[in-house]
This record gives sequence, structure tokens and C-alpha cells, in this order.
Amino acid sequence: MTQPCADWKAQGGGPTSVFTILRDEPVWRTRDKGTLRFCSYCGGIHPEDLIARLKAPGTASVRIERTSKSYKSYVHDSLYGQLKLYHWHLTQPDVDQLNAILQLRK
Repeated sequence: MTQPCADWKAQGGGPTSVFTILRDEPVWRTRDKGTLRFCSYCGGIHPEDLIARLKAPGTASVRIERTSKSYKSYVHDSLYGQLKLYHWHLTQPDVDQLNAILQLRK
């Protein structure tokens, strides 16, 4: 289970919002090659899909790069290009798994 999009909530998301884009709660949708899910509001990759991608054979070149923003990282992937990972979607188990995977890659 992932965390809901905190950015959507911070921007006043909800059924009574005056902004149409903020009325419906974000959902996870596939795009591009149709195998990864992304938040319909912020565009961040689904944490479970990122973890599965990092665990897949032949993905040693996939890397995560922190940004100057504390809430976002970039994922560089030769198959999918540059993806965004928004930390507000991560649960503690997601963080633990990502840390374990990244430690093994060192």
C-alpha cells in the first residue's frame, strides 16, 4: 500500500475544491510502454514498480539521484528514461526495501 499523493492534498485536493483537477483523488495509471504506474496528479512513479524494476535482472544501470528538493528524486533508466520519484508516496517498508537494494548495489 502506498501513501496518497501529499501534493494533491496540500494543494487543497478534495471533492469540494474549486479547481477541477483537484476534485478527484489521484489514481495510478500506466503510460508510455504500459508497464509502470504513475500518479495521475504529480506524475511520480509507483514505489512498488520502482522496487520491482530495481530487482529485475539486467537493471544494474538504473540509478536514483537525489535532487535539491527533499521530497523528490530522479530515477535514470535506460529503458524508460528519466522518471520522478516523489517521496510522499513511499511507506516505511518501501524506504527499507529501497535502502536494502541500493546497499547491495554499492
